[in-house]
Amino acid sequence: DALDYAVSNGAHVINLSYSFASAGWMSSEIALQVPLLRDAIDQAYQNNVVITASMGNEFNDDNSVRYPAGFDQVIAVGATNQNGTRRATSNTGPHIDLTAPGSDIFTTSRGGGTISTSGTSFSAPVVAGVAGLIISQGKDRGLNLTNDDVKHIMERTANSDVGPVPGFDEETGHGIVNAHHALQLLAQPNVVVHDVSTGGTATLVRNYSQWIWANQRWGLAPSTYFNVDEYRINKHVTFSTPFCAPPTVWMRERESKTNGWGNPNPGKPFADITNITTTGFDVEYVAYYVRSNVSGQTLNQWVPAAPASTYMAYTAVGQPNLAAASGPIDGPSVLCSSGSTYTLNNVLNGTTVLWQLAPANLFTVSSGNGSSATLTPINNTSTGQAILTFTATAACGPVQIQKSIWVNRPYVGVTYNNGYPAVFTSYPDLSDLPIPYNSVCNLTQTTVDVTVSGSSNGNWQKITSNPSNVSWSSSGNNLQFYLYSVGQTVLFRHTTTNACGTTSNNFYFKSQNCGGGGGGGGCNQFAVSPNSSSSMVNIVVPNIPPPCNSMALSTMAESNTDTEVKNDLTISAISLFDSEGKEKHSQYFSNKSKKVDLDVSNLKKGIYILKIASGQYIESHRIVVE
Repeated sequence: DALDYAVSNGAHVINLSYSFASAGWMSSEIALQVPLLRDAIDQAYQNNVVITASMGNEFNDDNSVRYPAGFDQVIAVGATNQNGTRRATSNTGPHIDLTAPGSDIFTTSRGGGTISTSGTSFSAPVVAGVAGLIISQGKDRGLNLTNDDVKHIMERTANSDVGPVPGFDEETGHGIVNAHHALQLLAQPNVVVHDVSTGGTATLVRNYSQWIWANQRWGLAPSTYFNVDEYRINKHVTFSTPFCAPPTVWMRERESKTNGWGNPNPGKPFADITNITTTGFDVEYVAYYVRSNVSGQTLNQWVPAAPASTYMAYTAVGQPNLAAASGPIDGPSVLCSSGSTYTLNNVLNGTTVLWQLAPANLFTVSSGNGSSATLTPINNTSTGQAILTFTATAACGPVQIQKSIWVNRPYVGVTYNNGYPAVFTSYPDLSDLPIPYNSVCNLTQTTVDVTVSGSSNGNWQKITSNPSNVSWSSSGNNLQFYLYSVGQTVLFRHTTTNACGTTSNNFYFKSQNCGGGGGGGGCNQFAVSPNSSSSMVNIVVPNIPPPCNSMALSTMAESNTDTEVKNDLTISAISLFDSEGKEKHSQYFSNKSKKVDLDVSNLKKGIYILKIASGQYIESHRIVVE
């Protein structure tokens, strides 16, 4: 009656300074023995009332679990002495939550006057008083605290080093309640964030042939059940607003549908919260799939719910990082000739914003303020990648939010013939073919890979060839073709488009006689010897070039005399491939080498293709490793 009266009249805290023994009853049976008390306590808890109760003073007798302190909805309080350690008669157990002074407490006496007395009955009201302080401060700040919040605030801020081990122990619970620390946690600039996380990744971890349920929650009666699957549910929870430092986080049990581990299982809402950072935390709890009961009845019931329908209500307390909540940036990722406005979203009160752009030589700024900027390219020909940076600053310090912006039409970069750089020019007029052209050996498959900046598309087309029967294929920005006769030519066009327009590049190739790739003969410009080797292969640029009439050899030049022709080619890179086309060696040279020694002693016996590059010119040789 007293509990119901308190709830009906708007009490926020109820203290129960009495206890009775369980008389050997299991916890699941207590509710059947005292149903009115159990229901009244649950009704108060469901109405968001904080309930404190004394643990009892029978440690030296049977130290049994006593009620109502043994109910899940109640904050069980033990007693400490003047030295800050457990009072000798104070009961202990896994259900204890907190301790408070309980020795020689000066208080009023029944019938009038005052008295100095001891026991957990005088400790529980101290915790009830601290709960009242927390609720009062929460109302002053409009924090809307729940009874679970109040409990966890007192647990997290208690003096936790008074028991036999740091943190929680069965003698002193989470420690001695500390009013000052509790109110500090709620003081500004800290805020209280309430949120709910639903579902997660469910993993079957075990099957119980026999499983004991010791509660009346989730529509399942206390009993033994059979063929029960246990699922672990994991999730990473991200805060809607980051914090300046990792906040204090707990689960609000009354508003959650989760379960913990155990067989027998107490049936309490539970979640293991770990790895708390400024942006979120990890959580794990359990759901069970119960197939049958002791009567052989098929249930096929989820407890507390199917994994996707489970949820955990949680509270996070800390200083919000207002600047980190800013973002994302609205605005186009491709900037054309007309001006475009970029705006930083979700700028909270108390946050200042500045912006900057790099490189600045691509843009002019027509207008803008702290949280927005209107940008226009300097002209319609300059292309490039730029980074727009908004720097949001609040009490925790600055946070940078960036957006990549491509200016004007796409830009195309190219690698030719297995990775060597190619010199090329865009030729929109097909009559204006490039000189020098790219030359390739006959009987050689050639690959052209184009890297596109400022666009995600690209396609190839063959414009012309002589003869016309050129074998070729393309996929996106990759082109492969095969020239099989000396003097054969082909012109390909690569086209890519973005919001600002289209970029086209023409590539002209001509096949020349490379002497079958044997090295040193025909039009080969490099001397490779010995062709068969087990140790070293020498690559040399001859002083006098062979008599080739190839426009690709644009680096050849005559001296001031009419009788001497020098070979101005240099070796810029070499690559070695096995018979399966796998690259076994590659090397680049920046000192205009005329001679390179290639060590092949660590290679398996077989036939290899050696590719030698001089700028845009590439030549292939076949070598044998003995």
